[in-house]
Amino acid sequence: MTPTLEEQILALGPWCHEIQVTPTVSTRVWYERASNEDAELPFVNPNDIPAGTLLRRLFPGGLDGRSVLDCGCNGGGYLFMARDLGAGRCYGFDARDHWVRQAQFVAAHRKGSEDITFEVRRLDDLPQLEHDKYDVTFFNGILYHLPEPVGGLKVASDLTQELIIVDTSTRAGMPDGYLAVQNEDKELLLAGVHGLSWLPTGPAVVHRILRWAGFTECVTVQHLPVRPEVSRLVVAASKAPGLLAPLRED
Repeated sequence: MTPTLEEQILALGPWCHEIQVTPTVSTRVWYERASNEDAELPFVNPNDIPAGTLLRRLFPGGLDGRSVLDCGCNGGGYLFMARDLGAGRCYGFDARDHWVRQAQFVAAHRKGSEDITFEVRRLDDLPQLEHDKYDVTFFNGILYHLPEPVGGLKVASDLTQELIIVDTSTRAGMPDGYLAVQNEDKELLLAGVHGLSWLPTGPAVVHRILRWAGFTECVTVQHLPVRPEVSRLVVAASKAPGLLAPLRED
């Protein structure tokens, strides 16, 4: 007997992105039935967090066919959100097969997912793929998992024509302007795959790297404490003059 859509979603858990798969079924079905331990994992709707609100604010008329790159795409929620806002060509990759299988599953069942591609890749694979540049890049939850975050942002910058959104953890309690090293458990789904990574110590260091990588404007959108030693930072950076003006009005 063929499993129902809900049963297939449950089998693909754990999920981090709340995504509407069909008009009547979303990945929330997993969250509602998850064990207490699994339910403690981050579970977010991309429309409700800075990446989603930023796109709607910077492009009030929609994305109008803009191409979108998602680095470290997890279950693909950001690209499905971008498509709902009118994006054109979309490409997402993640180093973990678990998340890419989720994204591909949703794409196979979600109306309007044509020209959205998900692959298991690492960031340093991208230059060899010889993709055309993208208008918008998501760099969410990946910077602090990289052993070479400066080079990683340069890879993303070289592929970005207009806007990048960087959402990263930061090391609190240290002067801004540095990168703090840490080790990661490569077996954890929400950790990096390299075992070594770097946390920026605040927005200033992220701005400096982004400007070096080619972005001409940077705005800190959010920088909030999460735990005593960790904060969460969101930065928007642009190569298009004036694009970030609505953010400077705050």
